[in-house]
Amino acid sequence: MEAQLRVEVISNDTVKPSRPTSPDRKSISLSFLDESFPSIHVPRVLIYTNNKPTKITLDSPIITSLKTSLSETLTHFYPLAGRFENEYTVSCNDQGIPFIVAGVECQLKDYLNSPRKLELVSKFLPPSNILSLGQLPITTVVPLAFQVNIFACGGVAIGCYSNHKLLDATSMSNFLNYWAAQTSGRYEDLVEPDFDTIVRVFPPLPKEKLVETVIDNSGGGDVDDAKPAAQVGLWHHINNVPIKVVVKSFKFDNEAITKLKANADVTETIPKPSSFEAVVGFVLMHAVGAILQNNKQEIAPPQPIPTVISFATNLRPRATPPIPKQSMGNIVTTVKARLGHGQGGCDCYTLKEIVGEIHAAIQTAKQNVAKLQAENGGEVFLEERKAAFKGSHKDRACNFNVSSWCKLGFNDVDFGFGRPDNVIPVGIIYSFQRNSMMLVDYTYSHGNGIEVFVFMEDKEMAF
Repeated sequence: MEAQLRVEVISNDTVKPSRPTSPDRKSISLSFLDESFPSIHVPRVLIYTNNKPTKITLDSPIITSLKTSLSETLTHFYPLAGRFENEYTVSCNDQGIPFIVAGVECQLKDYLNSPRKLELVSKFLPPSNILSLGQLPITTVVPLAFQVNIFACGGVAIGCYSNHKLLDATSMSNFLNYWAAQTSGRYEDLVEPDFDTIVRVFPPLPKEKLVETVIDNSGGGDVDDAKPAAQVGLWHHINNVPIKVVVKSFKFDNEAITKLKANADVTETIPKPSSFEAVVGFVLMHAVGAILQNNKQEIAPPQPIPTVISFATNLRPRATPPIPKQSMGNIVTTVKARLGHGQGGCDCYTLKEIVGEIHAAIQTAKQNVAKLQAENGGEVFLEERKAAFKGSHKDRACNFNVSSWCKLGFNDVDFGFGRPDNVIPVGIIYSFQRNSMMLVDYTYSHGNGIEVFVFMEDKEMAF
């Protein structure tokens, strides 16, 4: 399949805002949530079958429309066309972002049916030299980059990298839906972004308080050699042995989700588990079981391993008052579920047990945001992060990270050739992604379901 999947770059341009940013908006300060966040690029590929009568080609007017509307969109999302001045400030200097157009010498259906689909998806993303991972000077980091790929059949894959120091998943959905509405002329659907609320609710901290917490973007060194605090919990090696991380995806349709929810419906405190809780609980039950089985083989005698599950949680609806969805930035926090050694012994956990802990952890999110909104919220946030960094590097706990893009609007991104058939949160796979999962919406002929992308060490995935 790889030999047949030839992707040829046709053009590589820099798109700038259609109008200069006003002088009073030439610089913005980051909130304390963004200040301490690492400069890491998140991959995202939206795939469109394009069942419209007109076939899209590299010469189609839609290519020009995408570029023109991106320029107009950047006028409204002006910080994303700028550059970081440092870890705390963005210069809204209108330098622009990469916009690449490529042709794919392959039928879209052949790619989608390939067993190596997730291995090859990085071909639809902008070149990896823009990725920072803490190694590039912060002032050279590009906040956003796009590659529009046109298949021989007229299908389209839009790949992008977004920098997580500026954009969480909700923010990126806001941007994509604005760009799509601008492209397709649905001006009534345009929702203006808000870059001010996050700074007002979570104001910047004094720089000296952040020195030991922010990621080291000075460059000139292997990120594997960075200090634990600078890595912000990124795992590159376990016991000094390089690891290979692989990804697999699993789809759950409505019927499967309904059954899982029924099986997890266990106590009066959780009368109706959510789809998220049931699906994540089921996947974790098997994933953690595989990790513990692998641990039994590698360690003699086998040692019980505590299990800590971290969930990225959107703070917008949980704040008081709620923060508008169009608010931009990293308005997220992490809640943790801690598992004992399982009702079935130290080797396994039951679905009911895991779902119960997930539910209890998520309920703490509202308390967390209240602490962050307090007068000393920034200091509390930093102390909690420092404690988390020390804990993640101190022992070999089974840590699993969970994020969800479900119901954030990625499946609504319609540029005029329909909604995406697939949303793939995969690019080049790095070892720090070990023991993580990402949930996205997926649509099939009878309804909507959830697709889970699981990143694990190859020998553990084999279990």
